[in-house]
Parts: sequence; C-alpha cells; structure tokens
Amino acid sequence: IPSAFTGLYPGQILYGPQYLYPAVQEENELIAEVFQDAGYRTEACMGTDYFSRVAHFFQGFDSVKQEGGHDRSVPTRCTRDALARLQASDDPFFLWTHIFNVHIPYLPDGQASRFGNDIDSPYDTEILLADEEIGQILDSVDDDVIVILMSDHGEAFGEHGNRGHSTTLYEEEIRSTLMIRAPGFAPRRVEAPVTLADLSPTLRNLTGLAGRPPIVGRSLMPLMAGRTPAGWSERPLIMELLPDGTTRFTNLSSDPTEDRDGWDDSDGRAGELFDMLRAWAAQARTNHEEGVDPHLLDTLPDPEVPLGYRFDEFEVLGYDPPEWRVERGETIQMTFYYRVDSPIDEDLMFFVSLRNAAGGEFHDFHAHHYPVNGTHNTPRWRPGQLIRDAVEIVVPDNVPTGDWTL
Repeated sequence: IPSAFTGLYPGQILYGPQYLYPAVQEENELIAEVFQDAGYRTEACMGTDYFSRVAHFFQGFDSVKQEGGHDRSVPTRCTRDALARLQASDDPFFLWTHIFNVHIPYLPDGQASRFGNDIDSPYDTEILLADEEIGQILDSVDDDVIVILMSDHGEAFGEHGNRGHSTTLYEEEIRSTLMIRAPGFAPRRVEAPVTLADLSPTLRNLTGLAGRPPIVGRSLMPLMAGRTPAGWSERPLIMELLPDGTTRFTNLSSDPTEDRDGWDDSDGRAGELFDMLRAWAAQARTNHEEGVDPHLLDTLPDPEVPLGYRFDEFEVLGYDPPEWRVERGETIQMTFYYRVDSPIDEDLMFFVSLRNAAGGEFHDFHAHHYPVNGTHNTPRWRPGQLIRDAVEIVVPDNVPTGDWTL
C-alpha cells in the first residue's frame, strides 16, 4: 500500500522501525499529502484497525476512522456518510475506503459459505459479500468522481505449498485487482502489465497535480485511453519480499503455473535479468543514505547494558533498554550498538528473544529485524563504523509474567 501511495517500489521507500508493521518515515511523500497540499479534503474509512500499528502511515489525511471487528458494513456506512458530506461541498476530496474482510480468517462472523466446501469457497463468499458492500458505495458516488478499486495482493490456496499471502512472489500472491472509472474514459480491458506503483502518478495525472520526484510508477492514462506507449511491455516490474529467498527464473508464457525453474533453459535471459535486479537493488539502497547517516556514530557509546558479543566481523556492544517494567501489548523502544571490525559478506538479520532464570525462552518477542530499518544492510558495513540501531518492539499479549532477560 505504501508503494501504491508513493509511486515507488518498496525497496525505495524510507521505512522506520519494523515490528511486523514497518513504519513509513515522514520523509516519504504519500498521495494523500499531495492532495492535502492542493487543498483537497482527505479522509479514510477503514474496516480494520490493522494500520494503527504503522507509524506515519496516514500522513496527509485530515480524518481517519478505524474500527476493528468483523462487521462488514462499518467502512460502507463511514464511506456513504463521508460521500454525502463531501459531495455536497464545492471542495475537491480524496477518500480512501479499506474493506478488510476478504482476508484470513474468512467468514469469522459465522456466515455460511455460499459456494460449497472447497478450500477457496469461504474466500469466494467474502468476495461476494465485499461486492455487495462496494455496490452500496458506488450507488452513492456522483458521476464526476474518479473511482479506483484495487487490492494490495492475491491469495494462495495450496499452490506451491502455501496458504494466504506475503510468503512468496508466485503469481497467485502478487496478482491483484485494479479497476479505474474516470470521466471521459470509455470502458476497456487493459492487457499491458502494470503495477500498483502506477497508481500515484495516475491520480496525479488525472487531477493535474505535481509531486516531488522521484517516482518510478508511470501514469496509466494512455492505457486508459486505448494507447500503449512504446516500450511499455519491456518495462521491468519489480516485486519484493524480505527475507530474500531462492532466485528462480520462470517463463510465464510456457509455464503459467510456475512449476519448474527454467534458468538453464533461458538462453542467458535469466542471467541478464538477475544482473539487472542486482543493479536495481544496489541503486535502491544507495538512495537511502540520508536515512543512514544519523545512525553512524563518531565516538564509542556507553550502553546501559554492555554485552560484548563478538563475531568474526563485528561486535554487539550492548543496548539501552526501556523502562525495566513493561506491560503486555506495550510498544517499547530499544537501541542497540555495534562496532564493525572487518567487511561483512552476508546480509544478516537479528532476533531479540527473552530468557528467564530457569532457562525458559520466549522467541515470539520480535519479528525478523534488519539493522537500521533495512536501509544499511550488513554487507555495506565498513571497518571502524559504530552503528546505532533503534528498534521498536511490541510486548506480546501471551508473554508470561515474570523476570526476563533479553
């Protein structure tokens, strides 16, 4: 979603502390900020409180209404009320509605599947229920309002041994819905490949608003008008997932279900794409230098809790803890310090877990963590660097009460 709202690929976005939900740093320019700066009223109606955990996610919104639970009508009612008020005004507006129920777990309110008992039947039922809610919203929208319907991911139902989403980059997880209705454009189906990063420049183009560079997405207005710009089909589309997995090459025209690795049969094309991907990844990380500098120290820190964990290439000097007594569900701020002794070839991630005096361990204390919010990966660490690594950690609701050591 930050990619759709910035026009950038995920690896180019400046992210903050990551505890399952990476914070979006304020330096990013999100589409709501573009509209807000242009005098638009910006509002959001959320059918979930999921995004309340993501810092700066709603920057640019004048009003955000979030509500958890399983009531599908919550975002619909909020949106219809907002439309009645916003459309009655002469001021332009940007309204984002997020319908969350087409999401694991399906049918949590006990509704019966309308399509049988197949593995994907509850999902299909949720799509139908969402369609009914969207229909009510569209009935409330004036004809001169631009309407975009998008999903941020697909869903796996056993393909490649996976369920859900955000675990692989196979087609079933990355193909998503994108429909646009705009005044002056006749209905048509666009076959050219596009990405959700194209959404932000498309909205700016449709409304005549500029934004700060850089933007890698491209406006879809030519495709909407029935024209395919030269070279469009050759444009690479980048999908990203951390931690990185095994690199494979798939030719979708000959292997649409992605069942085999075609690297050896690619006549060198796989190697060309891999080199391009590596160059792009290096460039994307280079753009994050402004987010790295504040984390590089000139003098040796004096951590409140010294550790002295030595590895071949670096030492974990210690950390500054939060208050010593914390509550379940609390978000705590910790700062770790590293000293680099020699170059590091591996892209390392770090884990923080708890251990009690009896030797018991609680591992679900922190998600995979890339140092410096993923903007200064360890292969780029240089000998002599002192690195300050600020981490936000959420105390799980199921951690047992007691005295624990990090």
